[in-house]
Amino acid sequence: MPLAAAHVLGLSFISLSIAIAGPDARWGAFAFPGFVALALLFFRSVPPYKDANLFTAFCMLLIIAAPWTFTPQPEHVRSQLAWLRDKPLQEYGKTIDTILDACGEDRYVFDGGFPLSAYARHLPIGPIFIPYFFNYLGVDHPLYTETFDRIRKNGKVLVRFEYAYKVNFKDFPSDVFSDFTSIPPDCAKNIPVSSDFSVLFRKGWNPT
Repeated sequence: MPLAAAHVLGLSFISLSIAIAGPDARWGAFAFPGFVALALLFFRSVPPYKDANLFTAFCMLLIIAAPWTFTPQPEHVRSQLAWLRDKPLQEYGKTIDTILDACGEDRYVFDGGFPLSAYARHLPIGPIFIPYFFNYLGVDHPLYTETFDRIRKNGKVLVRFEYAYKVNFKDFPSDVFSDFTSIPPDCAKNIPVSSDFSVLFRKGWNPT
């Protein structure tokens, strides 16, 4: 493959990755190392000529300076601060931790959107912790398959949110949730849960 075609192909893949990630401008900053690598390859392929080093240095300076033009987006900063200060989110995390600690569980099944479980100390069963983040992979992807298998094998507590974003992932295989019930085991009977979400438990599971 000609070097120029390889550069174009590399730039296309980087641009496609940014497009898939979404319209948010900050994703462009993550592609910066790729742009630098492509620029270096391009400069190496240019035949030597007078003042080539000076031109290369000037172009590299522009590339290195580019990320400094990225400034925090006010709306993004406000949303992040709102999440950090959101008292309901803090209470959701405490409830999840209280139930898992009381029942001796380390992980739980999560059916909801970020940041609804951000304050919980315990992590969801993975490797895909928040399913809708990666739904572009398709439910037949190995990462989803492994997550579903772990849920079937180890999932005892299911936390399901319909608060705010209502982004519950609808493409879970039906059998993943079929063995869960709203009837709590003895360890969780007296733990109050907000009406903003529900906690389900594996049928017949009652740890001592």
